Amino acid sequence: MADADDERFRAEIERLHMRLEWISEEEARSAMVGGVAAQGQFYPERDRIIKRTDEVLDEWAALINARSVGQCQRNTR
Repeated sequence: MADADDERFRAEIERLHMRLEWISEEEARSAMVGGVAAQGQFYPERDRIIKRTDEVLDEWAALINARSVGQCQRNTR
C-alpha cells in the first residue's frame, strides 16, 4: 500500500511540476515578444498550482509521519 500511495503522490507532484514548467516557459517566450502570457495571464493558475503542490506535499508528509508512528509502535511491542 505504501508504494502505491507514494507513487500516486509522486505522479501528482510530477504533473503539477510539468504544468508549472510549461507556464514558466510560455511566460519567458512571451516576454521576448511582448505577448499576453508575460502580462500575468497565467498568474491565477500558477498560484493555484503552487497551492495544490503545498497541499499534496503536506498530505504526503502526514502519511509518512503516520507510517513512522505506526512503525515505532510496532517496534516497541
